[in-house]
Amino acid sequence: MAKFSAAVVWQHRSLLRALVVRDVQNRYAGSVAGMFWALVHPLVLLTIYAVVFAYVFRVQVPQASAQQPYVLFVATGLWPWLAFQEALVRGTTAVQAHAALVKKVAFPHELLVYSCVIASFVVHTLGFVVVLVTLWLMGFGVNLWSLPVLILGLALLLILAMAFGLLL
Repeated sequence: MAKFSAAVVWQHRSLLRALVVRDVQNRYAGSVAGMFWALVHPLVLLTIYAVVFAYVFRVQVPQASAQQPYVLFVATGLWPWLAFQEALVRGTTAVQAHAALVKKVAFPHELLVYSCVIASFVVHTLGFVVVLVTLWLMGFGVNLWSLPVLILGLALLLILAMAFGLLL
């Protein structure tokens, strides 16, 4: 079983950075919109959730005021979960997905798990920022003072996804 080692990460930080950049670039390489889709996708997903849950099913947040619509609730709760679940899925299959690289080059294989998890969080964090800015521009109350708590929460989710990715 692989275990986390800060010394390994520090020693191979340039390789880890290259693997993360490659993973983010390869994710949207075959699409027509490319990296633009990484920014548009969260808005499309949020629009679909807003229409389906707020207008079709008429779901409301319990004990919420009129200034806190369901869209805001979904946006702030859904993106950390999406980042975690995608990072976990990609982290658990990282070594198998890069089997050709593992067979040809000698390096710590846990770096593949770290790179997949970090790349997932990078993409979803960018999407989350786009959604928060859009909600703020639409006039919803986005509190910037809670940003440190949000960053800490995402960092903890990142560590948890890495731990489960290594374990599984």
